[in-house]
Amino acid sequence: MTTFNRSNFIPVKTSVEGQFLDLLSARYLNLREKIKDHTRFMVTQSEEGRPDIISKRAYDTEELWWVICQYNGVVNPILDIIPGMVVLIPNYSALTQVLSESKNKTNSRIGTRTTI
Repeated sequence: MTTFNRSNFIPVKTSVEGQFLDLLSARYLNLREKIKDHTRFMVTQSEEGRPDIISKRAYDTEELWWVICQYNGVVNPILDIIPGMVVLIPNYSALTQVLSESKNKTNSRIGTRTTI
């Protein structure tokens, strides 16, 4: 399985306060616009606050939990993912294609440190 760790898609910046992830420059911000094909998934009690478990069930890996959160506009999964909630799961083939293209286009920029 291809590795699509979230840190590969978010630049790290350094300021006087320390290092931080530049979420506004992340390459995956428009996944919902790029991937129209998805399935609906109802969150169970055991999956409450656990996008990693949903990712494992949908994609057979916990690694794509961040995709599920981003695709559904979830900022705080612990509070936002509740039983009975319907989340949209992007089609895996379309997702890997979009992430691969994004990773290849910005590979030299993402993961590098920028001082501000």
